[in-house]
Amino acid sequence: HKTRFELEQNIQELTIFFIDIAGYTKKSATSDIGEVMLMLDEFAKIIVPIGKKYRGNLIKKIGDCYMYTFESPIEAVMASLEVQSELRSYNEFRVDKDKLNTRIGLNTGKVFTQDNDVYGDPVNVASRVESKAPLNNLLINETTYLPIQDFVVTEKQEPVAVKGVDKPLQTYVVRGLKKGVQEAYFESLNP
Repeated sequence: HKTRFELEQNIQELTIFFIDIAGYTKKSATSDIGEVMLMLDEFAKIIVPIGKKYRGNLIKKIGDCYMYTFESPIEAVMASLEVQSELRSYNEFRVDKDKLNTRIGLNTGKVFTQDNDVYGDPVNVASRVESKAPLNNLLINETTYLPIQDFVVTEKQEPVAVKGVDKPLQTYVVRGLKKGVQEAYFESLNP
């Protein structure tokens, strides 16, 4: 049996990132499997390199859904904003049925990590936040917002009730980074 001390070594404060393609179930039901697989491949080509760039840890990929963890909420936000920017470029010259429209949700909290998986309420809350995100937007919970509020441009949302959480969550749509934040981040990696 593991001791409580050994188990506590696996508890970390992380930012949980969820993204999925809006309307994926309908697309996969009405499209040829080859087309669906090509779409998922294109989606992966956008998300995976950006996840690595911002030191994200890919936890799960289920169909069109990706779950990452980030040690820093600002890295999770920067990765999310870059994914959105790449998706805008990807969608620009595509007909509606071929566009990749997404929702991204972030939540920060203490989770238990084991065997490249994470457990705990913050994971469930991140998933719920993602499901409430406006189309092609990044929605963050207050737990992610508070430590980075000086670095981001946000739009405060009405508190939102989510399944499994007693009190409505205060969430924010992230519109961008404040001037100089991204440059300072990259400079800090290469002093």
